[in-house]
Amino acid sequence: MPRQLDACSVPLADGDTPVPVRGALFFDGNELPWFGDTIGDVPLVGCRGLTKLLKRSGPLTAANSASVAQFLANRFPSGT
Repeated sequence: MPRQLDACSVPLADGDTPVPVRGALFFDGNELPWFGDTIGDVPLVGCRGLTKLLKRSGPLTAANSASVAQFLANRFPSGT
């Protein structure tokens, strides 16, 4: 997971606004945890848990969030 986090956080660090990047292990079709809610600092989540994580308030404005989303979509196109 550190490699994936770096792939997102390093390019975002060059921007004007600091962007917090966190990882999570998502298990589709299952509600977790079965055996714990984290491994190290990484949350293990199902659909409800991921929704909660994504809805947390943070330091970005709506415009910042849209800009980050567009940047990540361009850098990591779906299907590749």
